[in-house]
Amino acid sequence: MKDFYFIYFPIGYDFIQTMMVTFKHVPKESNIIVVTNHPETLSNVKVDFNLIVLNLDDLRDDWSKKNEIIIPDIEPQAYRNKFFEFQKNRVRFPFAIHRCIMPWLAERNITKFAILDSDCLINFNNELNLVMDALKEYCKDDQFIFGSVMHWNSHKDEFLKLSSDILLKYNIPPSIIDSVPPLYGVLDGYLRGFWFNNTEDVLLFYKLWDEILKEAYDKNSGLLKTSNHIVADEWLHGLVSYILNQTKNVKIEDLFFYGHRIVKHIYHPENYYFYLHHGIYTRNIEQGGYGLQQFEFRDEFIKENKDKLIRFFENQNGIPKDRINEVIYDWIN
Repeated sequence: MKDFYFIYFPIGYDFIQTMMVTFKHVPKESNIIVVTNHPETLSNVKVDFNLIVLNLDDLRDDWSKKNEIIIPDIEPQAYRNKFFEFQKNRVRFPFAIHRCIMPWLAERNITKFAILDSDCLINFNNELNLVMDALKEYCKDDQFIFGSVMHWNSHKDEFLKLSSDILLKYNIPPSIIDSVPPLYGVLDGYLRGFWFNNTEDVLLFYKLWDEILKEAYDKNSGLLKTSNHIVADEWLHGLVSYILNQTKNVKIEDLFFYGHRIVKHIYHPENYYFYLHHGIYTRNIEQGGYGLQQFEFRDEFIKENKDKLIRFFENQNGIPKDRINEVIYDWIN
């Protein structure tokens, strides 16, 4: 695992703390990169693995700082208030900001990595060494983009409008868009794994992702507005993955070994105690939900929803009651 890097992008206190619950499980030979707008929150963290903490603004360009606006506040209540202000003004979280790490990686000859949400657990069941050995044996010298694969409707006319000039710039025929299937594979955003063999392809992926995204912003593309609270980029990450599949023979797969992906993804409704955005959180049990109730404060949310959260984590996340305190950083016993 010495040449593989796990990369987190937590924004806000609760998401930083949620990410850190996995640190006690991480093997000491692992590499973890944390990119955040508040790197000082990790300045006193002591771990026995290789931890690299980077300031997000040191990685992104002026265009990103102007157009990809993130909540600046770290204190939970200030974060919540800014969240609702952003909602009112239709300022969505820029999910594609994850791409900003790729030039930094290429400069250091890092070509094998996974970009993760803060709710991904590493080695939670002591499986990582076994899984990573199998991953290495499976991939060998081939190139892969891997994660949880979904299928989305393609929008070829819009894809072509946004990408044709950019593709020509990189000697890729725009006609490649014609071959995109009506339903094409995209990765769920919580895990975007890359197993590349050269920095040139890492940078090509980044440049296509970055430049087509900026063109979509400039043209006010509706593809960016399919979610109420994030700037959706699954369509774009999937499109760039497809382009590299066709031009660089990069395979796109959902890789499982011994019943595990390289990380375990779980949902954290307590991080959205003031804005339960998934219907499954709030629907009644009779309707297939968990009946969670929103509250103004996180500790009140956990206290009042405690039994429902235990059921949610057991059924939805596969986390038994006796381990829930390992994944919710401020669980009330």
